[in-house]
Amino acid sequence: MNTKYGLSGSYWYGSGACIQIILFSIVCMEMRIKAPGARTFLQIIQVRFDKKTHILYCVFALLTNAIVTAMLLVGGIASISYSFPGIASEYAILLFIIASSLFVFVGGLG
Repeated sequence: MNTKYGLSGSYWYGSGACIQIILFSIVCMEMRIKAPGARTFLQIIQVRFDKKTHILYCVFALLTNAIVTAMLLVGGIASISYSFPGIASEYAILLFIIASSLFVFVGGLG
């Protein structure tokens, strides 16, 4: 195991996301107050603005989800490759897909 950053590395990595989580929870509370029936921000945009703006935000949301998914895949495969030195990239990808599938099917996202 690499102890290059020690315990403080994971602490600072986790604390870096705290501001976004706090701000997102405030935005979510405001959304629930102002648009109680809406489940996504795209539904709010559809009601508030015109059809072109809604489609534009749908495209932006799709692209953002694709980028985040790619980043998670690359990060997960890199962490598996780092954890098991000498493993082939194909096996790391297969191991990541199997682990992610088991997590989803067993109830991780339920």
